[in-house]
Amino acid sequence: MASINIDHLDMRRLLDEQKISLEEVERELVERWPLLGVAPSISSALVVLRHLLAATMPNDHALDKVGEWEAKNPLLKMAWCRVKGSNEEERAEMARQLKSLQSGDGFIDVMESDLMHETFWSRDQYSPIADVWQIHEGNVVSTQRSTAEKGAAGLIRCGPDQLEDLGEHIHQTICGESSEEDVEAWRQPIGRIPSILRVLYTPDEGSEPFNMSLVNDISPTFIGWDPVGKTLVNCGAVRFGLAAVVKLRDPNVPDSTDALRLYFPTGKPVHPYIRPKDFVGKKHDIVEVGWSMGTPPNEYMLYFTERHESRTDVFGEEVKITQATVDTEELGYQLYQLYLLNKNGPATAPAPEGRTSTPGAGRKRIMPGGSTDGQGPAMTKRLHGNPGSSSSGAAGSS
Repeated sequence: MASINIDHLDMRRLLDEQKISLEEVERELVERWPLLGVAPSISSALVVLRHLLAATMPNDHALDKVGEWEAKNPLLKMAWCRVKGSNEEERAEMARQLKSLQSGDGFIDVMESDLMHETFWSRDQYSPIADVWQIHEGNVVSTQRSTAEKGAAGLIRCGPDQLEDLGEHIHQTICGESSEEDVEAWRQPIGRIPSILRVLYTPDEGSEPFNMSLVNDISPTFIGWDPVGKTLVNCGAVRFGLAAVVKLRDPNVPDSTDALRLYFPTGKPVHPYIRPKDFVGKKHDIVEVGWSMGTPPNEYMLYFTERHESRTDVFGEEVKITQATVDTEELGYQLYQLYLLNKNGPATAPAPEGRTSTPGAGRKRIMPGGSTDGQGPAMTKRLHGNPGSSSSGAAGSS
């Protein structure tokens, strides 16, 4: 099948051309899950990436700044595609480009690949490591890590002991001194404050589910470097809130898959408004409940974004991305479009189980950034560079 041009679906382009509002961009990123019949590892990575983009709304999203990265990594470009209103041919092109990725067996193989380290996690906005310096006999020398190594260095690993004070562990990991015997020097990773922190948690054998209060909010301290005075600068503690948890597939279990939990800025769980499985005889089966965070043998990826709202102790259900067929995707998409077109009139698509009314009827939905429907200015301010402000988002099906 010949490729087609889908640049017109790029929401950044649509935003620049004033064909879409900021609110519509955020809603698209957080409410529509582009399940395109690609490998589960890529589908789950795409869902989480869009969720994180909505939570941080990067200042470096301009096309002229990211073109080189996105030419190498189609996941980054497809994350900004508007699924709403796209046709079957356009969605097939999205899938074709995504399938060019080396998907690996699971979510972490995609999100922590060398390609993602180089093209995404190494960016100044997302990397807590500005550089790593060797300090020897009064001289400060950069280790000049490669771009991919810089991106990889931002992943924080921890176990049950470090989880007791995760903020301090993050500080020590990215800002603490460490001895380098081979060069007889001390080196100091110079930390910057990133929009996203990512933590890989490995439980011990027999570990119990961890107390969510340990990870709901964290406040690591960051250290910077003053190049003029050649001194370390305390940037202070910054509060981050949990935005997403991914239970990684067990590599020793052939049918094991990744499972997702996503959170609003308040800490409340994200629930898809319309679940494709309700439309297609449960063939998607994207929602899986019953697992506890922190139990072996699985490992867990935790993503944090800067906190800006009071958080709750309510934690939500998991989402599992599984393989889907093109026919199933098309049926689910068509039924969902019918539902959207008729949600204010007679129902033409079956309602999700246990729901008898239009989702969200009679209540305002909290949007990323703490605004409710229709309150665009709060989001406008944040998208255009309000420093230190970020959020998580809602999600829905496409």
